[in-house]
Amino acid sequence: MSQKAETRTNSFIPQGFGPARNIVAFTGGDLACHPEFYAKSTEKIKELDIDLCVLFETNGYGLTPKNLDLFKKAGIDSFWLVRNIWLRRSKN
Repeated sequence: MSQKAETRTNSFIPQGFGPARNIVAFTGGDLACHPEFYAKSTEKIKELDIDLCVLFETNGYGLTPKNLDLFKKAGIDSFWLVRNIWLRRSKN
């Protein structure tokens, strides 16, 4: 039986999850360094059957064909590719 995530003011709200949306996000650092952990976590989230989408935010370095296949099989719904740009200030 499929359930919808409910909007509540007293909801548990870890990083990347909010009461007004049905998204769970894995964010921070290069998460693809531990692909098995995030694949297994996604599978557990999907087993809840409460219509949650899983977002994976990454700098892209770990998005190898092998890892992408693993993530697809686990059910990750989307990816955000984050590119950090470091600016150098010239010393005058």
